[in-house]
Amino acid sequence: RRGELLTSDRKFSEFCQERRRDPRSQKQSLMDLMIEPVQRIPRYQLLLERLLKYTPDDHSERGDLVSALGRIKDVAITNNAALAKSEELRENQDKILEVMMSFTWNTRINLLDDPARRLLKEGPMMRQTRRTVKEFQFWLFSDKLLYGEALPGAEGVFMLHRVLDLSNCHAAI
Repeated sequence: RRGELLTSDRKFSEFCQERRRDPRSQKQSLMDLMIEPVQRIPRYQLLLERLLKYTPDDHSERGDLVSALGRIKDVAITNNAALAKSEELRENQDKILEVMMSFTWNTRINLLDDPARRLLKEGPMMRQTRRTVKEFQFWLFSDKLLYGEALPGAEGVFMLHRVLDLSNCHAAI
């Protein structure tokens, strides 16, 4: 959904870019801000551990505190495993988003539509055009190959020329 909004809603796209550049956001993206509630779990665990430390053994609510601490530890273990897995996915999504946002508005496409997509390689390459050999920027994804031309005077901004679908391609020696 985020990818759709970033390609179809220019105001939302510009808003996200402005917010990320705002010094108050400390370069945090929307996804960074959405992870904050998950970061509360370890704080709850610390709170319950401290409460237990200062609760007498014979207190009527000690059993409930022990039970709550056990549950929050289970939740923390589950969250940590999921976060470790999602961190790699998030880094890849951030790279893909960066590529996506480097295209001019009128050539921008949604590259976040497939969660399995991976950015494998990117860089400049020479390509034979009808008249001459010219440098283009290429992006190789797990399912697509894109190339575009750098806009003169706008560093890091590209006009997307072509998207090649690789899903039906096979390599042979």
